[in-house]
Amino acid sequence: MFVVETPLGVEAVNMEVGISTESVVTCIISGVTQAVTSLSWTNDSGTQLTNDTTDYFITDDGYNDDNNSQTTTLTVKNGVTTDSIFSCVVTSDEWIVSNNSTEVTFNIFGELHSLSRQLNQ
Repeated sequence: MFVVETPLGVEAVNMEVGISTESVVTCIISGVTQAVTSLSWTNDSGTQLTNDTTDYFITDDGYNDDNNSQTTTLTVKNGVTTDSIFSCVVTSDEWIVSNNSTEVTFNIFGELHSLSRQLNQ
């Protein structure tokens, strides 16, 4: 697991997830003194994700003036069945940044994937 950072102070963590298991990833925007203009999430084909009852749940915790940050969370309700990339997309008038995208990789693992890793070590 490693952290992805950008000059805006956008941070997200790549993760290993179980196949078809609900997974949650958080994107933290730091170093801001006001709420960012917009936050969104996209999948690896670039499609903007929305809250829906079956696949995704997105939260925006709003601006936190105690630590000058803003946090958004993406829940992939049914998980993924192949390695997937999701992106946290940030627009900030304060930083004069438009559609700054930070990728987060979901690497899947399961019984067969874990067995293959063990055999190849």
